[in-house]
Amino acid sequence: MIVAPVVAVDVLIVLIGTSVPSLRLNATVAEDSQHPMAIDADGITIVHYVFVCLNSGATVWLAISYAYKGLLQLMAMLVAFHVRRVKIKALNETKETVVIIYINSLTLLLWIVAEFVFYSYHEAYPTVFGLALLSGASVFLTLVFVPKMAALYSGK
Repeated sequence: MIVAPVVAVDVLIVLIGTSVPSLRLNATVAEDSQHPMAIDADGITIVHYVFVCLNSGATVWLAISYAYKGLLQLMAMLVAFHVRRVKIKALNETKETVVIIYINSLTLLLWIVAEFVFYSYHEAYPTVFGLALLSGASVFLTLVFVPKMAALYSGK
């Protein structure tokens, strides 16, 4: 019940950011600084170009989106703080909640770094973004579900 409005706000942020023309990214062609101009064996000059997507409005909109995600992280920390007081051991998932918050915080930090620092490095940006997605999911599954499955199969 709580998740639907949170997801709806996030979807609304994405929809507004993509539907308002002044907030969309504009693609421009720029000379590739990672691959300098070269002359091949036939004497033909080879100049590498890349598409760079920039827009100051889009940067502000990304900052709003990440601020919302940061607010969700703070709300999750508050929930984790209150969950630790549960007396029933089966319902007290404080360690798992803290792990989820920690992993999501690191993933969010990697996304912000990838978005604002590596946007002009067309090879590094997707790598960092993909690693943030994969590492978040992998570490979460490893640290949360593997111990639970091990306890389940060992009979503890």
